[in-house]
Amino acid sequence: VDPAAGTETTLWRLEAGARIPAHPHGDEEECLVLEGSVRQGGIDYQAGDYLHAAAGSVHLPMDAPTGALLLIRSQCVHTYLHR
Repeated sequence: VDPAAGTETTLWRLEAGARIPAHPHGDEEECLVLEGSVRQGGIDYQAGDYLHAAAGSVHLPMDAPTGALLLIRSQCVHTYLHR
């Protein structure tokens, strides 16, 4: 967690068949696929692929048909919930 920047970096392990629903982004988000793959908007992202969500964008649902490990840098949940 970087309180000064209002960001946090987290690891997300998605089980096979997991889905992250659509959601808005008040601030930018960066995602690096470390293992497995995810599908978003009809595009498959494999280990090593990078995704960026701009501030003010709406993230499409993301599926992990075979599972994945993601490194995500985003706004702090605490910061987001208290805006």
